[in-house]
Amino acid sequence: MTSENRRGAQARFVGLAEAMAAEAFGVNMIEMRTRTRRHRAPEARQVAIYLAHTVCGISLRALSRFLGRHPSTAIHACRQVEAKRDGAEFDRALDRMERQLRRAVEARP
Repeated sequence: MTSENRRGAQARFVGLAEAMAAEAFGVNMIEMRTRTRRHRAPEARQVAIYLAHTVCGISLRALSRFLGRHPSTAIHACRQVEAKRDGAEFDRALDRMERQLRRAVEARP
């Protein structure tokens, strides 16, 4: 796979993770892609970054480039999500999203 094809696949996976997190948190895609801190958008963005990194294997540096964020923001997002996994309800919801994203990624050519 060429680097251009890999970047295209990664961009699709990031989009899938964003859409999945947006739906789970009741946030629209405009809120996901802006810097708003209203509603549940920041938490949804953090989950999208976490999913894209852990399920899709996209590096935090590549994620930060795709999302127009500083790499430290991606690191912070993953740490925040990991800390929230101590809550049983959050952990179950995240497990469900991970399974769904994994199935979607495996089904993609």
